[in-house]
Amino acid sequence: MTRLAICSAVVLVLASAPLFSQEPDRRKWDADFRLAQNACKAAVDSGSLGVAMSQLNGIAARDPNYPGLKPLLERCSQEYTRQKSQDDLLFAEAKAAYEQRRVEEAKFKFQNLASRNTDHTAAAKNYLSLIVSAGSAGASAASQQDYDNLEQAKRYFKANSYDKAKPMFDVLLGKGGTLAAEAKKYLDQIELHNSSAALMQAGITALRQRRYQDALDTFMKVRQQDPDYPGLASNISQAQAAGAKAAASAPAAPNLQRGKTLFEEKDYAGALKFFRDLQTSSPDSAEIQGWVRKAEAAVEEEQRAARLGKLLNEGRGFLRRKEYAQAENRFRRALAMEPDDEDIRKLLNQAVAGVKETGQAEDRSAIQAALLDEGIRAFYKGDFRRAGEALEQYAAERGRHSALAYFYLGAIAGTEYFLGGEKDSKKAARAEALFAESRKASSQFQPPRDWVSPKIITMYQKGAAGR
Repeated sequence: MTRLAICSAVVLVLASAPLFSQEPDRRKWDADFRLAQNACKAAVDSGSLGVAMSQLNGIAARDPNYPGLKPLLERCSQEYTRQKSQDDLLFAEAKAAYEQRRVEEAKFKFQNLASRNTDHTAAAKNYLSLIVSAGSAGASAASQQDYDNLEQAKRYFKANSYDKAKPMFDVLLGKGGTLAAEAKKYLDQIELHNSSAALMQAGITALRQRRYQDALDTFMKVRQQDPDYPGLASNISQAQAAGAKAAASAPAAPNLQRGKTLFEEKDYAGALKFFRDLQTSSPDSAEIQGWVRKAEAAVEEEQRAARLGKLLNEGRGFLRRKEYAQAENRFRRALAMEPDDEDIRKLLNQAVAGVKETGQAEDRSAIQAALLDEGIRAFYKGDFRRAGEALEQYAAERGRHSALAYFYLGAIAGTEYFLGGEKDSKKAARAEALFAESRKASSQFQPPRDWVSPKIITMYQKGAAGR
C-alpha cells in the first residue's frame, strides 16, 4: 500500500467514523480528525510515516476505541516498517560508500536521507557536513546526469528490459569513478540472467526432444547459479516427471556384457555384430550406439593395421629376393600410412639403395594400376578409408587415369555427405572440388554413370562445371 493510499484511508476511515452525540466529545473527535489528517499530509510531504505514526499513537493513547483507528494503525505500521527497512539499508550503503571514499555516491545517498524525516536524518546531515568540510579530493566526481542515468538504468533492470539497461550500465562502468562499482554489480546480474536464459532454452529444447536427463541436468545448472529464475521450478518438475514416466515405460535394458567381453578379448568384429544386433531392437539406446561406434572404430583400425602389415610383409619379401623396385613401392605405401614410423623409413631407404645399386627400374605403370584397382575395389566394399589412401597415392603420382582417381575420391566425400543426412557442407564442398580436379585432369573424362548413384553424378556435374 502506498503512502498516498494510506493517507486516503486515514481520511476515509476517520471521516466515516460515527460521532458521539455529546457536543464536547464531537469537538474532541473533530480535533483528533484534523490532527490525524494533518499528520498524514505531513507524512506524504516529508516522505516518512514517522510523524503520522506518532500522531496516531497519541490518539490511541487517549482513546484506544476510536472508530477505525486499529486497522489504520496496523496498515500504517506495516508501511512504516517497510520504509524504515529501506532507509536503514540506504544509510548502510551511504556509510559504506563514505568509508570506501566513494564520496559522490555517499553524498547522493546521505542527501536523500537528510531531505526526509527519518531515523537517520540527523546522522546523514552530520556526514554531509564532514563531506563538505573535507572536500571530495581523491574521488571521481559524477554528474547529476550520471546519477539520473543510473536510476533510469535501474528502472529498466527492474522491468526486465536488460537490453536497454545494459548499454547505460556499460557507459557508467566505462567512465569509472563513483558509480562504476554499482553499475558493475548490475552488469554482473544481467550477465548471470543471460547465462541462465541460455541454459533454460537449452533445457527446454532437450525436454521437447525427450532427452529428459539432459534437460534435468541443464535445469540443475540454472538452479545452482540462479535459483529464483522464473519458471525454473516448474521445468525441473516437468523434466523429473517425464523422465520417471519414460523410465517406467521403457523396455528392460539389454544385457551388453557379452559384447563387452568380446571387445575386451579383441574380437572387434564379433563385438560389432553383437552390438548391431542389439541396436535393431533398441535403436534409441545411447549406450548401445556408443558401443557400436567404439567397435566400428576398433574394426577399422584393425583392418588398417592388417593392410599395413601386409604391405610390410610383401616389402620384406621383395627385399629378401632383391626385387628392390617392388620393395620400394610397398614401403612407400606403408610410409604413407605411418609417416612418422622410423623403422618403415629405414626399410624404404634400403630398398632405394638397392634400386640404385642394381640399376633396377620399377614398372610404375603396373604399380599405379594396382593402386587404382585397390582404391576402386575398396570404394565398392564401403571401406572409404582404404580407398582414399590408395586413390590419393595414385593421384599424387599423376597416373594416366588421374581423372578417374579424383572422381572416386569425390565420390567418397559425396557418399559420406549423403549418408550423413546432407548436413556436413564441408564434405559437399570437398566432393565438388575433387570433381573439379577430375575434370581438370582430363576434359574428355566421362564418369562411370552406371556404377554410382545419380546423386553423385549430379554433384559431379556441378563440381566439374565449377558452379
